[in-house]
Amino acid sequence: MLTLDLDIMFTVMELQALEGYREDLLSMMRTCHALRSGGVKYLLDKEVTLSDNRKILSFACFMLARPKERFPFLRRSLCIECHMDRFSDVAGGALVQVLQRISHLRHLALLNTGAILASNLLLADAIASLTCLESLEMIIGVGHRLGPLSNTTFSEHVIKFMHAKLTSVALRLSRHGDLPPDGSHIDEVILLLSHSASTLKSLECDYFSPHASSVVYPRMRELTVRLQEPHVLPYVAAFPNLSRLVVRGPTTAIDDVGLSSELFALREVNLHGLEEAGERWTHLDYVSGRLEYLYVLALDTRVKTLFIDASFLWNDWTIALLPDVLADTRPTHLEMRVSSQVFKAGRSFLGGFQQSSAAQLVEVLDLDIEVELVGDDPVWDEFFVNATHHMRAGPSPAAGHLSAARCAVSTAPPYYATRSTGGDFSG
Repeated sequence: MLTLDLDIMFTVMELQALEGYREDLLSMMRTCHALRSGGVKYLLDKEVTLSDNRKILSFACFMLARPKERFPFLRRSLCIECHMDRFSDVAGGALVQVLQRISHLRHLALLNTGAILASNLLLADAIASLTCLESLEMIIGVGHRLGPLSNTTFSEHVIKFMHAKLTSVALRLSRHGDLPPDGSHIDEVILLLSHSASTLKSLECDYFSPHASSVVYPRMRELTVRLQEPHVLPYVAAFPNLSRLVVRGPTTAIDDVGLSSELFALREVNLHGLEEAGERWTHLDYVSGRLEYLYVLALDTRVKTLFIDASFLWNDWTIALLPDVLADTRPTHLEMRVSSQVFKAGRSFLGGFQQSSAAQLVEVLDLDIEVELVGDDPVWDEFFVNATHHMRAGPSPAAGHLSAARCAVSTAPPYYATRSTGGDFSG
């Protein structure tokens, strides 16, 4: 009978853990030794977040009380997040003791890495010595007025000397200014991760400027990059078997016609670089990015599904980038996010689509239209009539194999972040 009762109790505890009822789980664990011991695996089988001195010390006391029993259950994810200059000396020392005993953890996240590592000089080695990790996430603060945040030395040490063979890495530089005051930077991310060249499958990196190297990552499949310098050749050379590319950049709208020459110059750098190196991706399953960044990258790669964020388009010269991007990527499935402004008189958005010979290859066109009804914009009925007319008259003649054109319309008033779905229709 006791065994049955405990089985029921453990089932309840498992459900509490799955539903996020942590306090209820802890209350049950306090009732008796059996539930306290049995509940540890449910308590630790989720992301554990340590974000201040008190939480670190409490967690360390709990884990170190019975290290042989408890550390093997810390498997899924540990997130250490510092919202201050650094943790206290006591908390920093406790973190070292915890990290030195970790044996089964798969994912580690260090948010504000410089401040975390500045808490104890042994932390960098303790993290780098972990052999069980599969996934690493780091947000590295640079350019902040606080000293530890602007020093990337320890962060670079962790990346370079990591013992684990990682399959997934996310590295983000959280820049608080144009350049850090002490000149700290991490550019050679491809070289720094070379210890995992044979295992790495997914990489996300922000504002790094890698150079071409001889290191090759044969298993790399997914790359998400926020460009600081839009040079694509280092990534093509290092990740020859890539299948998914997501390109991010500044979120501000481009509305200065003077930038067109700059974009063209950057595109030429990539075109000549790829041609001289004789390297390029032959096929990608998925590519996503803002129109101007895809234009600059000049991929010259057959893409199965292409997502273009063109919601910022307000000028004819920016709309004119579309034919080149389509010619570069030759997608069979094209997804685009556009502003309702492109359907107003004088806009050449769909005309630009028709002008591209690559439009003949598009079999499915999905449009996500952000509707902004301001000033003298048309009323809803008139807008839908015009949009439907343009969609039927525009892409269809060019896209001879067009099998479906869906339009998901959402309201997005200027200066508001919320969006609500209005409906969809086929053209």
